[in-house]
Amino acid sequence: AIQSEVVPEQLQREQQLATQIRQGAAKWLNDGSAEFLSLYCASLIETKGSLLWLTAPNQTLLTPGVVRQACDYFPNIGWQTLTISPVGLDFSLPQMVADQATAASEDSSATSSQSKLVLAERTAWYEAQEKSNHEFLMKRLVPAEKELLAANKGYVLVAISASASIALEAINKQQLSPVAVVVLNISHPKDPQQKQIIEQLNELSMPVLDIYHVNARDLAEKRNRTIRGSNYRQILIPAMRDDFLGVETQVMRRIEDWLGGL
Repeated sequence: AIQSEVVPEQLQREQQLATQIRQGAAKWLNDGSAEFLSLYCASLIETKGSLLWLTAPNQTLLTPGVVRQACDYFPNIGWQTLTISPVGLDFSLPQMVADQATAASEDSSATSSQSKLVLAERTAWYEAQEKSNHEFLMKRLVPAEKELLAANKGYVLVAISASASIALEAINKQQLSPVAVVVLNISHPKDPQQKQIIEQLNELSMPVLDIYHVNARDLAEKRNRTIRGSNYRQILIPAMRDDFLGVETQVMRRIEDWLGGL
């Protein structure tokens, strides 16, 4: 039960979502200052391992596609799943700074120092946003990791879109310790050429499965050309959306096959 006289808006949304989750699967975790909702599905046969699913920033625990089907598919083959949603991540543009930059570019009399000031303000804004996103995600990932490690020796992280990029940063900083990683259509709005993502993947020493869809082919091929190491594998799924709706079973089977080789 949630004990709070003033229920934050996000908590209200999660409480409402919890009523839509089947009995026994809604699990409340504590991030140190508040409770948040996760989706737990126990293995239905002898447990082989644990999967920690991290949705994309715009996905809930019940988003149709791979997120929802994971809870049905993997427990039937011996993998328990715990899914969390980083709904508080913020990738908005700094409107005030953007307006200043536009004005400066249109004003031919704008000095170099003014342009540098705008750039410095914009850089500082993005750095603060990145730090805030990282801290928010860690407040959810750490208790989720502890929950799985208490029941099992290790876990595999499955992360989607921009959430995957932030999670890789945490792994490389040794703030998380999965035994392997699956990324689904990994991306980041502030890293359009994926320079940072490629660096993150190159730093990993654990097995990595990189699943991508048709619309992400160019960037995926760039990763495949650049990333070193024998632990990295790529798979193309014929889909055009981050939720892999319509081909989610194919995604599950590919992950299952890969898990069998760990």
